[in-house]
Amino acid sequence: MTQFEIYNTIKSAMSDNAEVVEFCDKQLAAMERKRAKDAEKSAEKQAFLDEIYAALKSFDEQAGATSKAVAMHMGEDVSSRKVAANMRFLVEDGRAEKVAVNSKTFTYKAL
Repeated sequence: MTQFEIYNTIKSAMSDNAEVVEFCDKQLAAMERKRAKDAEKSAEKQAFLDEIYAALKSFDEQAGATSKAVAMHMGEDVSSRKVAANMRFLVEDGRAEKVAVNSKTFTYKAL
């Protein structure tokens, strides 16, 4: 049982107690706000991943591209560290492939 279900059950069982109903309503509203905020963050992150993927696709498929090259292609406001950290999600989703150049350098290829 989730917290949302628990508060709804308590609210319906204790409907005659105004304080309990008010408390449950407050908790349910807070959960809804958090859920909406999490959905917004998720949408922003997915949009950023789509931007990275579009930038990665613009590079030669045979050579691939480093996270630094992708970040430079995306603009000054994006750091190579942020791109490298988010490339992992593209690799996990099967949208990109990580290829080791040496022990410290990796290139990425769009699939």
